[in-house]
Amino acid sequence: MFKIKQTASLSENYIITSSTLRNIKWFTIVFLSIISLLSSTMFFKLLFIQLVILFIGLITTYYIGNKIKEWTQRVEPLLIIRENLLFMIRRNSFLFTSTKDGAILRSAKFNYQLNDVSIVVQALKSGDEFTKEMDNLDVLLSSVLGISLSSKEIYATHVAYVFVYRPPERLHVTSLPLEDDSLKIKIYDDFVIDLRKNFSMLISGASGSGKSFFTYYYLTRFISQTVNGKHAKIYVIDPKFSDIYKLCKLSGLPVENYGTTNEDAFRIVRHYIKELDRRMLIYNQSDLFDSIGIDLGFPPLLLLIEEYSSLVASMDSKAKKDFENMVAIVAQKARSLSMGVCIVMQQPRSDSLSTNIREQLVNAIFLGGSPSRESSQMMFGTTDVPKVQKGKGVGLYSIEREPPKEFHSPMFDRDVFETIFSVWECSAKDYAKDYMKDEDV
Repeated sequence: MFKIKQTASLSENYIITSSTLRNIKWFTIVFLSIISLLSSTMFFKLLFIQLVILFIGLITTYYIGNKIKEWTQRVEPLLIIRENLLFMIRRNSFLFTSTKDGAILRSAKFNYQLNDVSIVVQALKSGDEFTKEMDNLDVLLSSVLGISLSSKEIYATHVAYVFVYRPPERLHVTSLPLEDDSLKIKIYDDFVIDLRKNFSMLISGASGSGKSFFTYYYLTRFISQTVNGKHAKIYVIDPKFSDIYKLCKLSGLPVENYGTTNEDAFRIVRHYIKELDRRMLIYNQSDLFDSIGIDLGFPPLLLLIEEYSSLVASMDSKAKKDFENMVAIVAQKARSLSMGVCIVMQQPRSDSLSTNIREQLVNAIFLGGSPSRESSQMMFGTTDVPKVQKGKGVGLYSIEREPPKEFHSPMFDRDVFETIFSVWECSAKDYAKDYMKDEDV
């Protein structure tokens, strides 16, 4: 079977439409049925042979009919998309030019792709009179396709509009590996955190949004990652004495790795900076080009600050300023050394999270539906974000400041702490050994 050209333009001629496709299907089935009937009656006299030939003909017709049906089921959606796009072009005069008698001179052109979960429409830019219009077709395309826009990427040659009609399946967690050297943490569909890149992150969401469960999952997958057999490490500042503090304590993480008080916060960040300086010295002495800490054998290292706004609110103005400056230094220098900062807070506001720090948190996650305009601006640098249905574990994410997309946080199919605790215990044993080595350096 021939392939359907997945384009839409009034300047091109298309032979097959969805209606002609259906006509072809029924004509083929009826034609083959008639041929089978006539062949059995016109050329053979014996009734038995006539019945055999008729049976063979009907079986053949059924087989061919099924093949045609399968093909039409694949092709028809492509034709419907093209016809909808052509309808949109015809109804909007700024997308084509014509003569006085209606003959088409030029037309905007669209390429499109259909997969199992989404439709991707590429509005092509060729430097003609339609180029400027290609950036602002959100409403028109959404209405003509009957699907809300999921994301939009603007390029020099085209604009890619993505319409998700079947959300990817949510990740269900029943168990987690004790060790993993992939250095990649899968969250949802194509949402993957690559620890070879910048993994500093801002996580936000109101109480009951699923923020805590997401954090448990992310930290557990983080500490299970290994480089040359060494586990990734976390340092935790938890002023609320939450379950993360309990995980650190009960799993046996060295007490140097976590704390709850302001004094603990300063101690941990100073130790983190000390490790950063140590790695920087080795990094600068290395003869490797375009490398990161992992390439030198350093396992990823993450500084997690829970309820950041509550922590800095409890400090006086001088202490707050000093602490923010220290965190900003870490965030600025961390990426090349395979280190990162993760800040968790309910409502990101300019008065609780300084610009110096926020600018370094290039990855952002918001849980609990759609954020407010202020939160959108703080987290994603824009108020133009997709609307998502409010629900636990449902939210938006942005990697490397890309336009935010909807995602569903991984779901634990059994008790979350039963699922993750063994990973924390395994990692804690490795932490203790590495900590002693680091202190000796």
